[in-house]
Amino acid sequence: MNSLQAIIDTLTNSVDHLLREWKIHNYTKKIKHRDSNTILSWNIFPVTVQQLEFMYQELCKIFKEKLRQINGEVIWYEGLNGEIWDRQFNQFTVQKAFISEVYWYDPEIFGYVRILHEKDKYRKEKEWISVDIDVVVNSAWFYQ
Repeated sequence: MNSLQAIIDTLTNSVDHLLREWKIHNYTKKIKHRDSNTILSWNIFPVTVQQLEFMYQELCKIFKEKLRQINGEVIWYEGLNGEIWDRQFNQFTVQKAFISEVYWYDPEIFGYVRILHEKDKYRKEKEWISVDIDVVVNSAWFYQ
């Protein structure tokens, strides 16, 4: 995968395909551009805990497969039990996390990918999957 648009399209199509396949209609999706940088973000609210677990595992599997195809350095790690703090308040807990840093060599692009199984700290029954991708063109990582 070389072009930025191909990268964005591949990741977007992977998530959208899974949402259609599992008939999940309760989700939000954002795509924003600033200069030549892009963010993609989904919050996915599966109907059952089993569906949530399957979606999380499937998204991680798909993203690992796609990330392995990149001409560059890819780092990923998975973890359990984290927290999301916003404005000095612990708002959410992270049940599971897949996080990846990606350094494409040609073109020189930095990407940050995370897939989180999140839970509302105050409304325990509220759980979802968030998928966030930041793509930074001409990242300072490549300047000498």
